[in-house]
Amino acid sequence: SDTSAVAIAAAVKADRCDIYTDVDGVYTTDPRIEPKARRLAKISFEEMLEMASLGAKVLQVRSVELAMVHRVRTFVRSSFDDPDAPGMGDLLNPPGTLICDEEEIVEQQVVTGIAYAKDEAQIS
Repeated sequence: SDTSAVAIAAAVKADRCDIYTDVDGVYTTDPRIEPKARRLAKISFEEMLEMASLGAKVLQVRSVELAMVHRVRTFVRSSFDDPDAPGMGDLLNPPGTLICDEEEIVEQQVVTGIAYAKDEAQIS
């Protein structure tokens, strides 16, 4: 699970924990519902924790809490991406989203993302 991966990364003091999932990063909202959703290059631990708490299903809440407490930079990427495909970046810069300290993010967003449940929407 993501929580186990982050816990192990924290225990071995890894520089980064890569989480492979069914999406190629964290989006402003669910790209399966809103085709204009944008993938975020970076998001802060605090913003990701809020989005996960509000229903974004990219990462488990506990994994984000652990990453934040132990300052484990976490990279979310797709397990379905072909690393040799054109436009996929290189091994050091694959497509995805880096979850990190706010200080690493140059451009701050007014609204980072929208998480929703069936009967409600929440903006963070």
